[in-house]
Parts: sequence; C-alpha cells; structure tokens
Amino acid sequence: MWECAPYEGISELLQSLHDAGVHLGVVTGKPEEFAEKLIRHFHLEHLFDFVVGIGFADKSADKKALLERAFALAELSGDARRSALMVGDRCFDIDGANDTGIDSLGVLYGFGSREELESHGATLLAASAREMQSLLLG
Repeated sequence: MWECAPYEGISELLQSLHDAGVHLGVVTGKPEEFAEKLIRHFHLEHLFDFVVGIGFADKSADKKALLERAFALAELSGDARRSALMVGDRCFDIDGANDTGIDSLGVLYGFGSREELESHGATLLAASAREMQSLLLG
C-alpha cells in the first residue's frame, strides 16, 4: 500500500481544481479505509469532500453503486448529477459513469489502455495531469 505515489502533477491539479471551487471526491473499488489512509499519507485530505470505497466485508466493487453513494454524499440528484465527472483509468470507471448517466475522463497514464477506455465510451481522454487541467479548467 505504501509503495505508491501520486502521478506527476496530480497534487497540483487537485489543488487547482479545489481552488477553482470544484468539489472533489474519491470513488474507488478499493477498501475505503485504505484510500483514506493513502490520501492522508500524501497530505491531500483537505482537497476532497468525501471518499467512497468498499468495506472489508464487501464481495463486489460495483462502481455504479459506489457512484450512487457518492451522489448521495454530494447531495447530487436529478439533473444536478450532470455536473459530475468520473475520472479513471479502467473500464470499470467508464462503465460506472455510463451506468449513472455522467461524463467520464479516461486517463492514459494509469493501468488501462487507450483502446480499453475508448471501447467503453470515455467522454474525454487525457495523457497527463497538465492535459487534464487544460480540459477541465481551460
């Protein structure tokens, strides 16, 4: 768990988004407790409004269900959900976005491939944090 680090430029991107008033949350198929520990370890906790993940007893990491929990925490319902964007590196992230009717941004520097993200219908693609910043903040 501790043998990881944020991708290059991500901490600065998150800070820029936060400073621009964007509400940020983490939705992960990993244990929520681990995600929270990692976020604190990298001193990013002040940037996120919530963290949603699975419990240790959960047998499934259904991204749609996790996103629904995130929407409830963010108090997003109906048309307000259209303001949400799922950012992820795997088909599960893109599928979760599609299943909940929101847009997605597939990142090409993670574990998935361009082909995987495109074939699952990612709305946008970005190869770096700098490209994400350009797409999201102009």
